[in-house]
Amino acid sequence: MLLAIVVGVCLVVGVGWAATRPSKPAKKAPLQVSLPPAAAEVAQGYLGPFELLSELGKGGMATVYKARHRDLNNIVALKVISPEHRDNREFHRRFQREVELSQQLQHANLVIAYEACELDGQMCLIMEFVDGKPLEVLLTRGPVPLDLFQKLSGQLLAGLHFAHTQHMFHRDIKPANIMISRDARVKILDFGLAIGEGQTRFTSVGFSMGTPSHMAPEMLTKGVCNAQTDQYALGVVFYQMLTGKAPFHSSNPMDLGMMHLQKEPPPIQDLRPDVPRLWQKVTLKMMAKKPEDRFADLAQVQAALQAT
Repeated sequence: MLLAIVVGVCLVVGVGWAATRPSKPAKKAPLQVSLPPAAAEVAQGYLGPFELLSELGKGGMATVYKARHRDLNNIVALKVISPEHRDNREFHRRFQREVELSQQLQHANLVIAYEACELDGQMCLIMEFVDGKPLEVLLTRGPVPLDLFQKLSGQLLAGLHFAHTQHMFHRDIKPANIMISRDARVKILDFGLAIGEGQTRFTSVGFSMGTPSHMAPEMLTKGVCNAQTDQYALGVVFYQMLTGKAPFHSSNPMDLGMMHLQKEPPPIQDLRPDVPRLWQKVTLKMMAKKPEDRFADLAQVQAALQAT
């Protein structure tokens, strides 16, 4: 049974490396996401031409900073490989791959990765910055309001379906890889693990798969990575958004994998009765154990969620 775990979390996306265009004014007041107070922005030095304004997130693989280019005055997210992984060519390949895929996957709900480069001897990924938080942080407060779920789920489906139409599969969809801005815009990030149609793995052992808490059964047992496995992972995310809880819990990755293989998630109705029955059915269908029992594609999921 295959249970390869990706270490580290990329937390941030943002506004633009090159000049950005102002957004059009909304005709009506948009939904606003209540975010935890931002940490004080204390200057943390410089890296190449970038002033490091604040630390946005840190994982086992990298640290992400909010940074300003000293000459262009642009704000970006700067992802810097941790010192212990600085010479790991696999991480360098992942950074470069994110940039390459970003050129192919141009969509409003997918993060833009501008450049992979070396700054002062450190491997970095320059990405767009968004004034927001990962969905993972928002879920610490519990389930999202139903009107917000409707808005966020549509954007998640649109962005991921677009990637699928380009024959690319994310294979690590989870709340930590989904950014939500203050005006409720969604950005899916961390395509460093993405693979193309017909591939079974891109990276070496230890970096080949996604995260056990969101892995489809066939991904665990056969190493299959495709649009159906992304759909399953997104179904788990929808379940978390609607209930505020993951469908399965265990500190042991093997036990967690077995739950995905053998157990049915607790009924959404029992955890949050106000969720429309249709949304419950759609979410659980996305999480069906057998790929053939799920929706044919994410466009069908979107249509089902909008059905009356």
